[in-house]
Amino acid sequence: MKRTIAFAENLKHYRTKLGLTQRQLAQEIGYTEKSVSKWESGGALPTMEMALTLADLFNLSLDELIFENNTCYYFLGIDGGGTKTTFKLIDKSGMLLSRISKGPSNPNDIGIEQTLAVLKDGINEVCKGIPYNKVTLFAGLAGFGYPGDSTNVLSRFLDKFGFFAYHTGNDIENIAALSNYDKCILVIMGTGFNVYAINGSNKKGFAGWGQLFDEGGCGYTLGRDAITAALCAEDGSGSPTLLTDLFTKRLGQTAGAHLTKFYQGGKRYIAEFADLAFRAAASGDSVAKEILEKNATFAAGKISAALRELNANAAGHSIPVIFAGGISKQHSVLFPLIRKHLTANCDLMHLEHEPVDGAVFKAKKLFEERTASQEADDVL
Repeated sequence: MKRTIAFAENLKHYRTKLGLTQRQLAQEIGYTEKSVSKWESGGALPTMEMALTLADLFNLSLDELIFENNTCYYFLGIDGGGTKTTFKLIDKSGMLLSRISKGPSNPNDIGIEQTLAVLKDGINEVCKGIPYNKVTLFAGLAGFGYPGDSTNVLSRFLDKFGFFAYHTGNDIENIAALSNYDKCILVIMGTGFNVYAINGSNKKGFAGWGQLFDEGGCGYTLGRDAITAALCAEDGSGSPTLLTDLFTKRLGQTAGAHLTKFYQGGKRYIAEFADLAFRAAASGDSVAKEILEKNATFAAGKISAALRELNANAAGHSIPVIFAGGISKQHSVLFPLIRKHLTANCDLMHLEHEPVDGAVFKAKKLFEERTASQEADDVL
């Protein structure tokens, strides 16, 4: 029976397992980093003498180093949003092999072609040297997960990689995978805003309509409101605010002078200024405090609707409300503002894990399901 050579894959796996960079391995064996990079990319093979040296270093037989091990498999999780897309690859033992971040991947913001380009670059980079047929993927991506042209295009795109198995969904699924609750509310406060009522396998979304229609709860609306307040203070139509000086210090010019660049930068760029609202409010600025109150009130309204969907007041126990996303890291400020508008029995909590960990978890579950299905077919 012909055996498959998998030296590149194996070398990367065992090098990473020892915690060595390509440069460190090169120094260990007296070769160049460029040589190690070529070996791992499949562009070259070492001499037999060097292969033996590497096998000894990794405490392997030569066969184990060179040939494909059919028990090797990998799990890739992707969490995509309006600001960044995170890729995380682990092996069967749970060891982290690679973790990288790329730009945004929401097709509603950047278009489907640019989204696929981000995903292609990330997948190729994080899986470098590893056969795709050994990888099980779950991708939870903002702007996907619903029937439509974009989701169909994404499926055709992923088909070409030849993964062992893959599945895609909305980014909320990554967070849901990290929740241990059968009934809860999930809230994303990142560049955009989303709320979901989760009841077993059923989920219902509230808001998440994008920057044209959502009126609060996210980096974009906070940044936009802060910019607007600074512009109004400049022309005298609004109240004086610390935001004026904060924008000038960051930009090197007034918000008004920067107006064209705000438009050119778009949603993601505007969201980068959300932190100024928190900074100004922390210094006692009344205008910034109103901005935070407005955004928290909008979020609370959608969370209240989700709690009613779960009939929280009749549940007999407190409903967990789990927050994720960059803006939710300001939970010490936001939670009191949101909580005062909620009447149902609920507990507000911040998700400590990265959402991409939920995508990795779902990839592992998908692998288990596919493997079990294949074994059942073999029995039949």
